[in-house]
Amino acid sequence: MKHATRKWTILLAATVLAAGLTACGKSSEDSQGAVPSASPNPSASASPSASANPSLSPSAAEETAADSSPAPAQGNAAEADLPAAKELSLTLEGNAEKKTANLAEGPGYALYVFDIFSFDSKLGLLTMNVDKNYYAKIEKLPDGYKLDEIKKAAEDKLSKVGDVRELKDAEINPSLGGAALLLFGSNDKLTQEVIVKEVGGTGYRIEVNMPSGEPSEGFGPHLFAMLATLSNLPA
Repeated sequence: MKHATRKWTILLAATVLAAGLTACGKSSEDSQGAVPSASPNPSASASPSASANPSLSPSAAEETAADSSPAPAQGNAAEADLPAAKELSLTLEGNAEKKTANLAEGPGYALYVFDIFSFDSKLGLLTMNVDKNYYAKIEKLPDGYKLDEIKKAAEDKLSKVGDVRELKDAEINPSLGGAALLLFGSNDKLTQEVIVKEVGGTGYRIEVNMPSGEPSEGFGPHLFAMLATLSNLPA
């Protein structure tokens, strides 16, 4: 009798265990199957309404994802291809630092701008918030531009400020990321520069205005770090 009771007890326990494993397996299969059904389209995973809210059931998430359209890029392709913010390296008073800059768009280009600057996208004008006399104006050059003509015009303009000097490759601050031309004229009150920078075969002419004063210590390093991020946008 004891032997029969023990046999039935073992059989009952095995039946309960098997039922539990079957239930767990079914639950696992159900949860794995819910992932693709919630986002059958790869773009659905990028939809905040479909995935950001954990309270949505798989069926609700599927409906929301199906009804949602991809958000259009703001301004141009830069929003889709470039991050909204980027950490840039610069040297201030001899110390290497990293600071966050935010994406901005001008006519046909994008760059990253520090929060101590303002950017007028229509004019392509970067100005230092503490003093608007510290600025850089960015102009996208047409295809086939003549560097010699730009150099001659820049020399005439800068000669009104002071003696004009051209910096060669080895003299140009590497934080600018290279330049096809860098001319400057200066006196004891003001320095002006004309820079031609090429990005992917496209030229940019940049006019820099920097008075002599305390902000000039931070203006140059910040400006060159921002200009190094110039990138072309599709027409």
